[in-house]
Amino acid sequence: MRGGFVWQPALNMDIGTGTVSNVKVNDTIVPSLGLTTLHRFESRGIEAIRTTPAISFETNKEFNKKNLLYDQDFQFVIGFLESSRLVRAWRNYNALKAKPGNEDLKFSNDFADWGAGLKLFVGSEVGGALESQTVKAAKSTNIVLVPTYTVARIRPKLSGYAEYKRVNLTLSVLPRFLFATEFTTRESTDGKTVRLLPLSGFRPYGETSLSIGIDQSGHVSFTTTYKLGSQPPTFQSTNTVQTGLLIKY
Repeated sequence: MRGGFVWQPALNMDIGTGTVSNVKVNDTIVPSLGLTTLHRFESRGIEAIRTTPAISFETNKEFNKKNLLYDQDFQFVIGFLESSRLVRAWRNYNALKAKPGNEDLKFSNDFADWGAGLKLFVGSEVGGALESQTVKAAKSTNIVLVPTYTVARIRPKLSGYAEYKRVNLTLSVLPRFLFATEFTTRESTDGKTVRLLPLSGFRPYGETSLSIGIDQSGHVSFTTTYKLGSQPPTFQSTNTVQTGLLIKY
């Protein structure tokens, strides 16, 4: 495409059922369709900026949230903060291949054991609820009307990681801020009443995960993740540990 943009469809699903020790789990389903491109600079500071505009649809497993958003994301590539295992392996591979007798050397991730770095993102989410929703309590006829609302959020994100062979430790902090008042619902512990809850201001979220790659390409891994904070569109406060199989391409 023009300008070096390529299509980037995505599907982010983070859902669960019920509570864990009376703490809600995340309830987020966000399909999106976007474009992405990388702008490179001749600089020792910011070496590149990845720009990713997208249209996304926020909902939950009950499908009582329907937010249509324009999602704009920027990733700032700062050279001295990035030294992933893949980058280190590529550098070592080029250094070895330049030596006499190594002309037929093939690249492998095994050319480096360690890697670490920091990634900086700044994003925004702008749009609104497509329609008002009626939400019913699970164990009674009590209902509440959730009106339409505007979405205007800023989404900075800092992600740090450390790698050793197929073991990866990641810490991500996302201090999202809501400029406009959004509405969600909260159900009582007995499931008989539901109430309308306005939300605005600071809504932070963070994750720490430890993953062990199963395949050499890193597409499949066994992962344990600690989650703290709240995520749109329901902004349920969560404080849980989740373990499972992670598949990413």
